[in-house]
Order: sequence, then structure tokens, then C-alpha cells
Amino acid sequence: RVESLATDVTSLLKYGQLATLTAMLQGVTYLEAVVAALPTFPKSLALGLLDAVSHGAQRLLQPLLDGDDEARYLWEIVDLVLASIRGVVTFGLLTHPKGLDAINDYDSREWLRLCGASERSLDSAFMRGLYDLAFAYEDGDPARPALAAGQGIRGSLRMFFGYRGSLFWKMQAGMGDVVFAPLYEVLLRRGVKFQFFHRLERVRLVEPAVLAPGEKPYVTRLEFDVQARTRDGGPYRPLVDVRGLPCWPAAPDWRQLSSGDRMAAEGRQFESFWDRRKEGVATLEVGKDFDFVVLGVSLGAIPHVCQDVIARDPRWRAMVENVRTIATQAFQLWLRDDLAALGWDGPSANVSAYVEPFDTWADMSHLGTAEQWSEVPGSIAYFCNVLQWPDPADASDASAPGRARYQVRRNAIGFLNGDVVGLWPAARAPR
Repeated sequence: RVESLATDVTSLLKYGQLATLTAMLQGVTYLEAVVAALPTFPKSLALGLLDAVSHGAQRLLQPLLDGDDEARYLWEIVDLVLASIRGVVTFGLLTHPKGLDAINDYDSREWLRLCGASERSLDSAFMRGLYDLAFAYEDGDPARPALAAGQGIRGSLRMFFGYRGSLFWKMQAGMGDVVFAPLYEVLLRRGVKFQFFHRLERVRLVEPAVLAPGEKPYVTRLEFDVQARTRDGGPYRPLVDVRGLPCWPAAPDWRQLSSGDRMAAEGRQFESFWDRRKEGVATLEVGKDFDFVVLGVSLGAIPHVCQDVIARDPRWRAMVENVRTIATQAFQLWLRDDLAALGWDGPSANVSAYVEPFDTWADMSHLGTAEQWSEVPGSIAYFCNVLQWPDPADASDASAPGRARYQVRRNAIGFLNGDVVGLWPAARAPR
């Protein structure tokens, strides 16, 4: 079968590049079979067919690219897909022991450029959206895009071939309320105990001298700062009812907490990295309080709580030195006007690859009836993007949260006074 396919491809290429729509479609048909036959199909013929299909598609679509947005978008996707396939063939990724991870040393745009993608396609909305949706900008700087090529291809494949019904689904309430609240309730009913307001400070490893010959290091102790305790010493009840749906509130229920009135007046921020205030400490020990530990924290917290592990394990040390977290910014609007009154003439949408400082917008107007409003909003809009901010965070810099809030507020006001009219033309104030 491979030999027959190679003969057909050779015959097609012998008559020149694919210059007609019929010939190009025939080439695409062969290309599907070639991809299925890799890696046994001859590499030179596979690359020749890829180049021929690419040149044929460009020749047919080029006259339309500058005047037809749909044709331009189609060509950009075709160009990126063909470059990706060319890269898979050239780099031998189907047989490489590391698979797609073999090209993670390249940035996605860098690798696609090596594989023949055009600059037009590399700056297309699809490519910009790929980076925007992953917040893939070093130190939150939009001028420094950084997305590993293997991860970019893997994410694109999952997006195109793994979705069900739609690429994006909109939740019918907040994520915490439709995802995590049910999980919390199920686990609670199964006997899982939750301890709120405990901030992990240190994961301690067993001392090397204690280990038996050949025994691997293990976690021996977990140290916490206790931020608050309940008035009655019982479990804290975190959820509130909103139109029959158990939800996480925006602030703690101070009435349940010992000295809650004082804490509220002090403006305690239990979720803030910079608020180090506490009411006490707690320690959990292996064999007494736990047998195994699952570390469920952000990568950004690991340098602060896992010093012992980082000091002893070069793999963890390399991870925290080379993999960075990215600060993000977001704001939400509840408006009286609906989308039509704002000038958006399409259906409810998720938009990315827009402009900085807020390149991603999700219309969440359907949540109006799920929230407790005396007057249901005409539209609800979520905007988000990366935030250029130093990393790692400095726990001693108590002014950092205030500066960040000021920066995001200024960014949001500037965006609403300017670039938002590209989405909502009627939102411009009358002169």
C-alpha cells in the first residue's frame, strides 16, 4: 500500500506543482494517506507533496488574501497545519523517543518558521490566540511570547480533535460554584475533613541520617500558620446559597470566626501571599497525622514552601529555576445595555487575540439570571490578559498588592476609554 501511494504521489508531482483546485484537493487526499502511512512513507516524497500542496494552495488563495478575510483566515490555518506536518516529518517526531517533547527547546513560532510557515500566518489571530489563551508571555510581557513548540502542537491537536460539540463551553455560574462546590460537598459527605484558613509554610523532609540504606527521602512534617479559628471550634461552613445554588462567597463569613469582627476591621486577606498575619501555628507529622501527602499548590508557591525538597533534589531545583509562573489581570463589567445596544452585531462570543492590555473577552451575559440582581444586567463581560510583573514575588513587599490593583485599574480604564470600541462601536461616548 505504501509503495502504491508513493507511485501515485510521484505521478502527481511529476506534472508540476498543484496549480488547480482539483489537483490541490487530490493532493490533500494523498496527503491524508501519507500522514497515516508515516513513518514508513519516504521522507523526501512526503516533503515534496507537502511543498506542492502548500504552493498550490498559496497560488490559488494569494489573489484573495488582502481583500477577503475568510480566504486569508483559511490560508493562515492551511499554512500553519502544513508547516506543522512538515515539521513532524522533518524532525521525525512520530518515531522520536521523546515525541513532541523533542521540540520543546523551540518556541512555537520559532519552530513553525523553521518548518516554512509564512510571517503572515505566524502573526495570525490563531497564533496570537494560542499564546493569549495560555498566558504564554515571559514575565507577563506581551513583547516576549514564549510557548514551547511541543506543547503548542499538543494543545492544538487536543483542541481540534478532542473537543466535543464546541471548542469552548460557558459555565452556567462561577467556576468555583459549578465545579469545586460540588466536589467539596461530595468529599465532605464521604468523610473528608477540611481545615480552612491554614497557610502552608514549610514541607519538611526527613533528615538524611535517619534514612535506612537505600531508603528514599520522604515528607516528615508539614508546618502551617493558622490564620483564623472558628468561634465554636467546629468545622467552618464555607458555602452560601444563591438562588438555590451552593456558592463560594467573595469574603469569609466573619460571624463564624473567633475575633471575626476584629479581623474584618483589620482587612485580613487570607488568600493574599503578602498578608502574613496569623492566630497560631499547626504541625502535622507523618505516621501520626498523615501517611501520604499530595502537594496541591501553584508552582509559584513551591520555592517558598519546599525549600528542603529543592535543596536536595536537582530536578525540583531545575524546575523552579526554569519554569516560571505568570501574573494575570482581569476585570468584569455588569452593564444595563445588551450587546446589540453596545454595537456588537454577532452572537454571544469568546474573543481572543485582540489588543493589549486586555486581549481576551468572554460574553457572560447568560449569568445575569443566576446572580442576585434586583435588575438583571443587559450584558456581562469578562476581560483578561497577562500582567507584566516581577517574579518571584517578594513576601516582604507589602505594597505590592496595592500597586498591582492600581496598575490593573488604570489599564482597565484606559482600555474602556479606547480600544473597547473595536468590539462595541456604540459604546463610544457622543461628542
